[in-house]
Amino acid sequence: MSDGLFEVCGSTEISVALTASKLGYTRLHGHDITVTACYCGPPLDTEKIVTALEEALGAVRRGSLEEALGESGAIAEDLLRWLSRRLPERIENSVICLLEARWGRLPRIVRLRLRQ
Repeated sequence: MSDGLFEVCGSTEISVALTASKLGYTRLHGHDITVTACYCGPPLDTEKIVTALEEALGAVRRGSLEEALGESGAIAEDLLRWLSRRLPERIENSVICLLEARWGRLPRIVRLRLRQ
């Protein structure tokens, strides 16, 4: 019998400034975003995921999302694509499989599936 694969996730919160012009907004405003990374594989310490997330997100924390990503009108989808290139593909024997951005008080959740 197989032990199966686990989807182990860790999260951290960032505060960013953005215009979100891709969604029709024009004014600079701020959001708190909870960013989650999930790694699929054998059991894994979530602290290792959180450490990798915090290191990768250092450039965007408490700053302009557009400036950090180098993209005008950047939104959560852009953040997740950017983050997918900065997080390690593997932590121990687990492989990154999902990224999620959850906007503070808004009912907006964006997920980027990297593997099935």
